[in-house]
Amino acid sequence: PHRILDTLEAICRHYPEREMVIARELTKRFETITKGMVKELVKFTCEDEDQQRGEFVLILSGVSDDEVLDNEVLLAQEKLLVRLLADLPPKKAVQVVCDIYPGDKRKLYEKAVAFKQS
Repeated sequence: PHRILDTLEAICRHYPEREMVIARELTKRFETITKGMVKELVKFTCEDEDQQRGEFVLILSGVSDDEVLDNEVLLAQEKLLVRLLADLPPKKAVQVVCDIYPGDKRKLYEKAVAFKQS
């Protein structure tokens, strides 16, 4: 209970938009279960000192399928980009990658230039 605010703030730095459940004082008289976005729960807990007392269970939602898919697409983009940069100039390599995978051309071009320089 003495570290709940520090713990919530640390979680918020990394996952502010994830859903979380704070279960406090389970099976006791002042049991509370609160669900919401991490950043909202940090604010809620900071504003009410009673919510900072007791024993806690924190449940953080996992990675969504969309986030996993986004990471897989980014990895595939980068892998293809690196391979194409061996034979093509950055502009053409980015054009080919964007024809296959959706994405931000400008960011991809910046990556291409960085890969080409290293």
